[in-house]
Amino acid sequence: MDNKDGDGIIEKIKDMQEIDKERKEKETSMILLERIQINENNPAIAQLKITIGEKIEKPQDVLKQIKEYCDNFIEKTNPFVEKDIILSPGKLIIEARETFQMYSFLKKLEEELKIVIKRYEVTIHGSWKAFC
Repeated sequence: MDNKDGDGIIEKIKDMQEIDKERKEKETSMILLERIQINENNPAIAQLKITIGEKIEKPQDVLKQIKEYCDNFIEKTNPFVEKDIILSPGKLIIEARETFQMYSFLKKLEEELKIVIKRYEVTIHGSWKAFC
């Protein structure tokens, strides 16, 4: 039996692992916006999680600035969206619940944040059910 196919698969796995390793290393100097669907209904809950790469200087200061922007954005554009903003070391989570507008609110906030934090490289992962 020829082992060429097995060797090819092993090489592909190694290539994928190397690509994943490079992506993770690159993300240490980026800001990651992650869309998370907590619950699809009864009640619908979605999050936008903002994680600061470990190589970014003064990450908590950056997160505090982003949080201030989010607070102002929410107050001006969607004060009635039921939401929580959770700030913890290295990350900020904006969670929206049960409102018709929550997905459009989170999408607009995501777009605005990309502009506000444009001096950093930004990457987006994940999806919300309404935006799949």
